[in-house]
Amino acid sequence: MHRELTTSLHAAAGRAFRAGILMAVICLPGGCAAPKAMPINWDLTPDAELNYSVLALDQSMRGNDVESACDAAEQLIKLDPQNQMLPEAAAWLMLIHENSAAAKLLKKATAKAPDSIPLHLLLAENFYYQGQADAALALLNDFIRLHPAAGQARQEMAILLLKMQRWQDADNAFAKLPEELKTPEMRLNHAQVLTKLKRHHEAVRQMRAAAQSAPHNADIQAGLIEALSAAGDIAGAHDAGKRFLQQSPDNAALRLRLMNIELQQGRAAAAKSMAMDAPKDSAFTIAAASLFLDYRHFEEADALLATLPGPPPPEDALIPLAVLDAELRHDPDMALRRLDALPPGNEQAAKAMMLRVHILSSAERWEETRETLEKACTLFPNDRQFPSILSHYHLLRSDTGKALDIANAYLDKHPD
Repeated sequence: MHRELTTSLHAAAGRAFRAGILMAVICLPGGCAAPKAMPINWDLTPDAELNYSVLALDQSMRGNDVESACDAAEQLIKLDPQNQMLPEAAAWLMLIHENSAAAKLLKKATAKAPDSIPLHLLLAENFYYQGQADAALALLNDFIRLHPAAGQARQEMAILLLKMQRWQDADNAFAKLPEELKTPEMRLNHAQVLTKLKRHHEAVRQMRAAAQSAPHNADIQAGLIEALSAAGDIAGAHDAGKRFLQQSPDNAALRLRLMNIELQQGRAAAAKSMAMDAPKDSAFTIAAASLFLDYRHFEEADALLATLPGPPPPEDALIPLAVLDAELRHDPDMALRRLDALPPGNEQAAKAMMLRVHILSSAERWEETRETLEKACTLFPNDRQFPSILSHYHLLRSDTGKALDIANAYLDKHPD
């Protein structure tokens, strides 16, 4: 029973899910609270009226006054629908998750400014992030049909198709871009599509062209390395990374990617040498040690963490050190003390709690495991992994009723 419970809890505690969406929009600096936008004095000259509307919109945004900002934006649409403040206002609304207000503003603005690329691109983006990808695509298609020379719209449509995972359509859209629009970033996106289509050698060609145009761009160089790796050219990926690393020895992200390639190929010693040769930086050392832990190379991770300043060790090193205490030194009490040292509110608190569950269940300290899971469910009510594991815990102890109660309680709060 204990062995089954330990094995099942290990598997459950090891699972994690991650999700995330990144939206690049314009962000204005915040200011002090602004008064409500005053009604416009209709005796103003047209220029003064326009300036007033712009200032009213700017002040409302700085004061985070959504209602006044929308009122000022609507007035500005009437006066100057091409005004650059309108895309900024829409982007600000999207940034603060006022997507419905942004959509209303953008629909009115695009009706008055049918040739505005920024307004149409933002409206398409708004559609996409509200789950209306087909509407976003239709909008861009219509705009491109009426404005065939709108290169930025063509680029955005290709990227949208990539986001929608319509790989063949995305490939066609990227391939049809004029040469002057095939920037290194566009080639990187196209290579990602080609990789999904298993056309690895074409992806490599795209990335070689991108890398030649942007020899000092770390993201582009990393894309070349990944394309070569996906094509099975591990030696080529390694050589490309080495060359770029010689140019940019301080590029920690690229060094970590190269170390990952070495570890994938079972060359832990080479990865360790690469880590030890890096410029001294605690953040990189901790990230490199964590990479070794992912591959269960505990000795190498321990050697890296031993180079950190201290005691006490840096806060970010406490979790990897706790892993080593538990897995390498078989000292669960020391591992738990490491986790206790994390200050309240640490951004890795949920990860630390999951590690605590793993350590306690590995030591077959079942009551503490249950108590920790119950505490985690309270501290992280939106994290489904903790109620899932707690439900599994009770199920394995033949308490089906309790297991169902926990699962149903979570689903009642999170029906989606």
